[in-house]
Amino acid sequence: GNSSNPVKGIQIKGFVFKHAARTFMDNKEPLLRSDWTVYRGGALFFDGAENCTVSNCEFDQVGGNTIFINNYNRRITVIGCYIHHSGASGVVFVGDPATVRSPLFRYGKQNYATIDRTLGSKGDNFPEDCLVENCLITMTGRDEKQTAPIQISMSYRIRINQCSIYDVPRAGININEGTFGGHIIENCDIF
Repeated sequence: GNSSNPVKGIQIKGFVFKHAARTFMDNKEPLLRSDWTVYRGGALFFDGAENCTVSNCEFDQVGGNTIFINNYNRRITVIGCYIHHSGASGVVFVGDPATVRSPLFRYGKQNYATIDRTLGSKGDNFPEDCLVENCLITMTGRDEKQTAPIQISMSYRIRINQCSIYDVPRAGININEGTFGGHIIENCDIF
């Protein structure tokens, strides 16, 4: 779907997803203000959806990203899921860099003479008002280097609540560059 014609109301409940193919070395798209790259794909992939839910599912040894919420998505909920032994990241929210004013794909100084200082985004092609709640996410990043159980980049108002995240190679929750902001992380156990 897309913002003018979104997919709506999909409910995925009680499934077990196992043994999806690895995506090692396919993560080549750079993210903003970092050395991170991403592969836009996952065992579940949302693109242009609204009011969809993934609940009470188990994701066991998927080779790449587990759930990828890509570009325009609104009110996607991941609740009560057990995600373990993923090759890459657990739940990933990544928007379109074209919606960011003066995006920078590296560390370093910005050119203040040419920076776009207009408030707000340049479009709506990013995840917004999404929720990850009551999930157990462990042992992600088994095959890939730049991973996180929950990855947020170029997104707005993502809420992470009552999740337990542990035994992972990097950050439990990675807010890549903070673009658009408004995120709430609460009541989580991350170690």
